[in-house]
Amino acid sequence: KDLITSMIFTADLAAILKTLIMKIENYEIRQDGKTILSGDELSLKMVFNNMTGKNFSGQEYEKYKSFVEGEGFDLNKPFALYNNGSLVKTGQFI
Repeated sequence: KDLITSMIFTADLAAILKTLIMKIENYEIRQDGKTILSGDELSLKMVFNNMTGKNFSGQEYEKYKSFVEGEGFDLNKPFALYNNGSLVKTGQFI
């Protein structure tokens, strides 16, 4: 009986952890409705701030824009950060 209870508890815990991980890692940056980048919350929020010029300026920002353009972003169009399919915020290259 204890083994069965332990197995059920372990399965429930695994399901809960999987759900939490999915929520943490289900961030996307989209442009024109297309997902360009996806990943965890911390990484994508940092990338989003990089893209809007919040974390960089001057020549460093211009180099960053060239880099993300090579990753598939159009520098003349807005982009958006999503979490689990819900819009978090929008941004624009400056």
